[in-house]
Amino acid sequence: MTRSYWPLYRELLNLRGNIDSLVKKLNRLKSISSPPMGCATFTAKHGSSVISQLNAEIDFLDKKVKKHRFRGLEGEPIDTRIINSTHSVLKSYIQKDTKEVEDGMVRQYFASDVELIVEPMEFPIEHLQRRIGKGQPASTHAMMRQQTFNTSSLADFLKSNQKNYESMEAEMKSSVEKLILKLDDSNSDLYKWSESATDSGSVGGFLVCTNLNQDYKLLFCPDCSQKLINAFNQGIQGIPFPPLPKTVLNLEVFCTENEHKNHSSEDCIGVDELEARINQVREQLHVPTHHTEVISIPNQQLSKSHGDWIWLRHN
Repeated sequence: MTRSYWPLYRELLNLRGNIDSLVKKLNRLKSISSPPMGCATFTAKHGSSVISQLNAEIDFLDKKVKKHRFRGLEGEPIDTRIINSTHSVLKSYIQKDTKEVEDGMVRQYFASDVELIVEPMEFPIEHLQRRIGKGQPASTHAMMRQQTFNTSSLADFLKSNQKNYESMEAEMKSSVEKLILKLDDSNSDLYKWSESATDSGSVGGFLVCTNLNQDYKLLFCPDCSQKLINAFNQGIQGIPFPPLPKTVLNLEVFCTENEHKNHSSEDCIGVDELEARINQVREQLHVPTHHTEVISIPNQQLSKSHGDWIWLRHN
């Protein structure tokens, strides 16, 4: 049974935020290159305090270095000063963070010999990659010490999130499609988008494209748009304002009201720009931001009955 689109949409927004954050952290980590062993990727697990796990890793390496006299790839003795600097950075942070790792999860810390590069990342243990490459004598499964950060676990976690997002998005679109098929045409008219955007009680909705091959863009007369914003700023709410109509004619006047004739099609503004201007007024009125989510649901029946674009308000 398909779930309602609204809770699915809320979950999608949250997941999208997590994915965006993870992508930024991965890009940041991949951009860092330090001296050999200067990038420490420390993985903490459930079961004991994080600081005790870190201290155990540090003690293990100290004993190993003394016993084997490690050398780098070029045969030179490993510079333990750099390694100790990364340990100091990790200790300084973890000593202030007393939260233990949840059961079934791991938490990864990424420290250079200068600073913690990104905030720690916690994710299910199933995404943890344990491979230690050649030429990493100072590394263990819990502490990768390299010239760059080990991001394979985060990459696997990202891939899983993206897959979940695609599945959830498909389910949400199916729910939206079923709902729109039940709607009366008048409930989805495009002029209702501006009604929603200028209603302080509305938080937004979906602009649904029903025609995969359509090239009709939603554009508004810039002068009429300013009149709309002025009226909203003066306290008028729920203002209907249709975009320029879809037509095969070569228009010379780009105004829905056929009133403003001194601008070209290039001067017309789209949904994003108009919504941004309306949201400036909403901010002044201390009401929630209005958000329009554009989605594609190719459906000949919907396109025939409702047109290429449909507005679906959330509340």
